[in-house]
Amino acid sequence: LIPSGNDAAYTIAANIGRQLAGDANLKAQAAVNKFCDQMNTTAAALGAIHTHFSNPDGLPDDNHYTTANDILKIAVKAMSYPQIAQTVSMPRTTDPQLGARANTNLLLDPTSVYYYAYATGMKTGFTDDAGYCLAVSANKDGRELIAILMGSENVLGRWEDARGLMELAYRE
Repeated sequence: LIPSGNDAAYTIAANIGRQLAGDANLKAQAAVNKFCDQMNTTAAALGAIHTHFSNPDGLPDDNHYTTANDILKIAVKAMSYPQIAQTVSMPRTTDPQLGARANTNLLLDPTSVYYYAYATGMKTGFTDDAGYCLAVSANKDGRELIAILMGSENVLGRWEDARGLMELAYRE
């Protein structure tokens, strides 16, 4: 819903890591490591066995990797939480703390040429190593779909590809 905030990811990870460790004074990096350990445990429990998290923000690291299939498993679980599903489906926020801002998922923006009426949300991403990525969900006539796109070479490609995949899937 809002642009990625690596500072927020680390702050949340450190606080949760301290809670997991039961130690409010745990140093920040140790707390982040604890959080990442829990992320890996949770991913494995979801069947995401080709994933290893080494940081909370997804930035490149030799020990930070995943597959589209594993991200799909994680996305399905995330969308099973009503608050997450509701939040990622919002085309914009007017939250006073965040300010008025559009969702970074152009498939949700009715003013975008990439708007897709059945899109229900998910997550955009980009790093130099991974390219432009997108986890996108849609619901048409009660049929829910999630597509994972990784490594688009340009920012517009992921929107075109996502729409095309969804339209193809709904034709079946």
